[in-house]
Amino acid sequence: MEKQLEMMKEKLRAIGAYPLKAEAELSTRILKDRLEQVLPWAMAEAGVDFWAVIARENHEDPLHKTLYTWDMPLARRVSIMIFCRDAASGEVEKYYLGMACPSMTAVYKNPLQKGESVWDAAARLVKEHDPKAIAVNRSRLSGFCDGISSTLYEQFKEAIGEYADRVVDGEGVSLRWLERVTPLEIEVMKVFTEITQDVVKACFSRDVITPGVTTTDDVSWAMRDLFHSLGVHFWFGPDVNFQRKGSSSVMTEGVIQPGDLLHCDIGFYGTFVKLYTDVQWVGYVLGEEETEAPAELQDLLDQGNRFRRIVMDNMEIGLTGNQVFMAAMESAQAAGLRPWLYSHTVGTFGHGAGPVIGMYDNQGFVPGKGELKLEADMVYALELNVCDDLACWDGQTVYMYIEENICQEKDRVYYLAEQQKKLILI
Repeated sequence: MEKQLEMMKEKLRAIGAYPLKAEAELSTRILKDRLEQVLPWAMAEAGVDFWAVIARENHEDPLHKTLYTWDMPLARRVSIMIFCRDAASGEVEKYYLGMACPSMTAVYKNPLQKGESVWDAAARLVKEHDPKAIAVNRSRLSGFCDGISSTLYEQFKEAIGEYADRVVDGEGVSLRWLERVTPLEIEVMKVFTEITQDVVKACFSRDVITPGVTTTDDVSWAMRDLFHSLGVHFWFGPDVNFQRKGSSSVMTEGVIQPGDLLHCDIGFYGTFVKLYTDVQWVGYVLGEEETEAPAELQDLLDQGNRFRRIVMDNMEIGLTGNQVFMAAMESAQAAGLRPWLYSHTVGTFGHGAGPVIGMYDNQGFVPGKGELKLEADMVYALELNVCDDLACWDGQTVYMYIEENICQEKDRVYYLAEQQKKLILI
């Protein structure tokens, strides 16, 4: 396991995400890139020329961690970030009001004048820029975009006085800010995704699993220990479960035995680089006389990969998540598959703020998030399953749950790392 761990650390070193100081520097580069490349586009597309992100210490807006620098993870007292877009040039002025730190002052302007409170300064900036619309983070659609508290919302409107009637919900700009990733982020996510797969390979092995002894919980803790050793953080689980011949349900806990179809759902994010992965891989626990998994199990994984290809072929920029879902499901069913589709954006958050393509508990039209449109430079967790009744398991219905991270660019959709094509043999 030590050899695999060093290999993963070396991959992180190569992109500047390890050790901790290097990751802090990388996070600042990513933030500057996003403010230059994503923010002007997000404000222009949303038709917003003034965006205020306001939070109080110990009650931060979810957007704050995407806008703060590494050395200021929390708001100090009341913190206000203001973005003003010039319609003619497209340039965005970036202001920070409140107690700051060295890295923040290197990224944002501090317009606070002597004797002013943050509310005084915010009101002055509104008056100076005279915006047509003042966006704040309120949203019925997404919790990420609904970060301003009711108290701060009222205080802000009181502070800006006659301009209060220009305050609008900033759902459009905040959604777009979260959806799009930069080329630098994509390169980092490629490595993060590869390392996620490396963790699965390391733990779906006889180094960790002794059939008849090891439990699913033991494997989950081995994965957590690897993440801890890498200086990164799991954002759920990891969830390890299995299906077994003679059992009609997916077993989320218990001792792993020969003949089990093992599955994990796993993902992590960095300490300072807040980019998330979300992967599901599968393995088979060999019996004493076995050298391969039953052919029908491998065929079921092949079916899942065919379904993945169908979904990717239907992902076109400008379509809604619902349109992609309906087209992909119709094509898969016509091809004889028994599909289930529930994909989502991933990147800045695990379950991202962009369009969903089906939901696990709603295999039909999804209002709201399903009506959001696919855009270029977005990363998705392509999450789905197929099932079949397998003769090798006496006609039992077996499910193949799989998930890979993919990127949609203007003219192509591709995997961020290798796609699982073969069951991991344990």
